[in-house]
Amino acid sequence: MTRGRQCNVTPMDIYEKQFAMKWNGYHPVDVDEFLDVIIQDYERMIERVERLEREVKQLKKREVVVK
Repeated sequence: MTRGRQCNVTPMDIYEKQFAMKWNGYHPVDVDEFLDVIIQDYERMIERVERLEREVKQLKKREVVVK
């Protein structure tokens, strides 16, 4: 991402995250399925932010030309 905005967690970080197993803990398959949904949403959000930042940059360039 641009202009100093950074994601501390990448989709790959989410994908590779491992959780310790504890007796009577969460069901691993449920956790993995939920994390897959989060990864997809997170990737879409990153793409959208990057697209919007490009659009803002283009609009600012047009604004300079119009002035």
